[in-house]
Amino acid sequence: IRIALTNTSRKKLAHEDMAYNAAVSSLDQLQMDFTDEKDADTSDSKTKDGIFAGLTWFYTFWSRDELICLKAFMFRKKYSFVKKVLTKYIDNILPDGRIPNRLPGSELGSADGIGWLFVRFYEFLLLLDKEKKLFTLFTHKKLVDIAHKIEYSINNILENYSDKDGLIHNH
Repeated sequence: IRIALTNTSRKKLAHEDMAYNAAVSSLDQLQMDFTDEKDADTSDSKTKDGIFAGLTWFYTFWSRDELICLKAFMFRKKYSFVKKVLTKYIDNILPDGRIPNRLPGSELGSADGIGWLFVRFYEFLLLLDKEKKLFTLFTHKKLVDIAHKIEYSINNILENYSDKDGLIHNH
């Protein structure tokens, strides 16, 4: 991790606004991306790529924090990284329909993380479609797989967390 942070901090920033450069540098230092583009679809990167929250106190990926921050990576056109993070969570949907509160390892599901996952996936797919890059990053088969996982999640959340009026709650 120290090597990744050191290499990131050496990058030259082109923008003239010091506050902007500081924000970009901070964001880059929280990004851990250890796999190559060609390895982006392998299950080997399930939990090692992401955005740390809470450095230097702990080294885990908190689902809600990571998914909220992911929009900044979309703006910066780091599409391969965005894809890795989104697929990491879609591949870790818990039996109750939620995603883990943090990775690696947590039996506690995130009450709102799954909602952030759905929002970010929706925004990402719209962005890629608009830029005519959707099918360069996702195969049709992968998109169908993602749709099935989202459907699985919604069905299980409704079964496990909705009341008689259909309101979703956390217990």
